Amino acid sequence: MAIVAAACSGTPEQPPNTASPARNMQSLPQHGAPKVESPVDVSKFKAAPCTTLTISQLHILQLNPPGKSRPNTPSGSKCVWKGPHGISIDVNFIPNSKGLSDLYSIRNRFSRFEPQPPINGFPTILGNLDSSQEKQGGCSYQTGMNDHDAISVLAVEGPDSRPCRDAKNVTKGVTKTIKYGG
Repeated sequence: MAIVAAACSGTPEQPPNTASPARNMQSLPQHGAPKVESPVDVSKFKAAPCTTLTISQLHILQLNPPGKSRPNTPSGSKCVWKGPHGISIDVNFIPNSKGLSDLYSIRNRFSRFEPQPPINGFPTILGNLDSSQEKQGGCSYQTGMNDHDAISVLAVEGPDSRPCRDAKNVTKGVTKTIKYGG
């Protein structure tokens, strides 16, 4: 992990809900998003987002407990942890969600939108909104936990760092914790 945190958001703004009621009733996934084959209930983690990483995982990832919980932000329920050298990790539950379908529907807004191999069995994308995000030390992974809920993990570290590697490692920890219920 590297240095200095830069301010940027890893959670894309949600598209306006302009679909007709009949269209909203369509089954998920949509827009080419992959189906979550083994969905999990995330409600207890949305209510307490800082429980998405265990103390052991925080130690391995060199993040300082406790995280700062922000359960009711416009971008969803989230937790922020700090690490050495100004590192910041955000885990965010994407709101109003149709899971990854919402992100696939706005994929042209991303400067980098790359489906990744599943993490702990969950479909994942590397999705950065701003082309300078990685150069400034930020990277985001989004993962579908079920067809209606997705998480976003943002690593912000500073220039000359490896934020995508670290965002992926945090995503592995978070999905494992949620998959096994804590």
